[in-house]
Amino acid sequence: MPSRTECDTLLQAFERGDAGELARLASAMTRAYPRAVLGWKGLGLALNHLGKTAEALKALRKAVQLQPDDVGAQNNLAMALSRQGRHAEAMPSYRRIIALRPDEKAEIAGQLERLGVDVIEAGFPISSPGDFEGVQAVAAAARSATVAALARPQAD
Repeated sequence: MPSRTECDTLLQAFERGDAGELARLASAMTRAYPRAVLGWKGLGLALNHLGKTAEALKALRKAVQLQPDDVGAQNNLAMALSRQGRHAEAMPSYRRIIALRPDEKAEIAGQLERLGVDVIEAGFPISSPGDFEGVQAVAAAARSATVAALARPQAD
C-alpha cells in the first residue's frame, strides 16, 4: 500500500489541477502498488483531462474492478463515459452508485436527465425506508423523465 505521504502528494496534485503531475504520480503509484485504487482513480482522471480517453477509461475501469463499492471510482467512470456520449456504457456505474448511496438518488437522477435519459429506474421502494425515500426524492426532482420503480404484489 502507498504511504500516507505518497497519497497526500497525489491528492495535492489533483487539488492544484496539475494533470501532468497527477498522471506522473498516479502512474508511478500504480506501477509500485498495482492494487492501489487511489492511483488508478488519479491516473484515470489525469489522462481524461489530458485527452487520452482510451487510456483514461482503462485506468478508471481498473479502479472499479479493484473496488466496485467505491462510489468515487464508479462516478469517475460514469462521468468519463457520459462525456463521450457513451451513456449506455455509463448506466451500470450510475446504477451502482444509486445502490450504494440511495441518499444521492435525486442528484444522480438530475444528472441522468441532463444526459437525455427519458426513463429513470429509481429503485425498489418496498425494500427499505431509505429506498422508499430515495424513490420519492427522484420522483419529486424529475422534470422531464418518467420515473419507474420496481413493485411486487402484496400477499393477502
